[in-house]
Amino acid sequence: MKFPQVALALSLSAVFFDTVWAASHEQSYLAARDAYIKAMQPDTTDRGFEHHNAALADLEAQLRKIVGPTALTGFPAEGKIHLDTLGPDDEGFGLLDGLVYAIPLDEKGIAEKASIVVTTRTLFEAWLRAHKTKWWNQDPLPQDLQAALKSDEFYRQALSTDAAVVTYAQLPVARPSWARTAFAVLATRTQDLVGSTPTEMDIIVIGAERAYVVTAKTETTIGPIAGCENIRQQLKATNRDGQGDRAFLHCFATRARGETGFATAVKQAQALIDLLPEK
Repeated sequence: MKFPQVALALSLSAVFFDTVWAASHEQSYLAARDAYIKAMQPDTTDRGFEHHNAALADLEAQLRKIVGPTALTGFPAEGKIHLDTLGPDDEGFGLLDGLVYAIPLDEKGIAEKASIVVTTRTLFEAWLRAHKTKWWNQDPLPQDLQAALKSDEFYRQALSTDAAVVTYAQLPVARPSWARTAFAVLATRTQDLVGSTPTEMDIIVIGAERAYVVTAKTETTIGPIAGCENIRQQLKATNRDGQGDRAFLHCFATRARGETGFATAVKQAQALIDLLPEK
């Protein structure tokens, strides 16, 4: 009897079954999500809210089966659906599909100190692929992953419900052995003005099976950088506000590594990456 060959065959069958199961469930989730979006009508009545919340609850249940449980030290034991709304005309529509685990910034839970969106690599790639063209009136995103991660619009569409996201500088983080990509930036969310210092960091880690998007308030201050601010003010004095902000951000990205607090920000980002499990 050739037990080793039988065991190998069973093992390969299990891997194949798991792969097919995951793919089919992900496809079912995406089909259900898109069907809910198409069926969703503006309705501010109690019945309308009930239908909307029931749809989100169904999608959350599907995501729990697809993504599975995640142990994140210091974070809640269970995540909730990351989607904020299924109404294409609502603020916060079209966020990255996944489960979000969040640590409140205060007792009221109004703001978040840190959050981690946990999803599968397949769902992450499907979300990005859907944004190759104008998706439900959202601007197209670069399809090259590295180009997408350097795009402010990527972070706004994937993560932000009510504000633009401005990135300031890349943080040089180490990629875990199990990950294909690890990318981190200093950023801020704003309704209008581009501030002199970043207030948060956004981190993307993608492995063979899972993808993580981490957002955290910076524990240290990086900047302001006087030389960069001077460039901006000089351009603004000649009524070139847009050019001034772009020049400021280019300058900040170039000089950030020399600033007090930058090394501390890198350590903070790396610590967040290191707590992410492979599966």
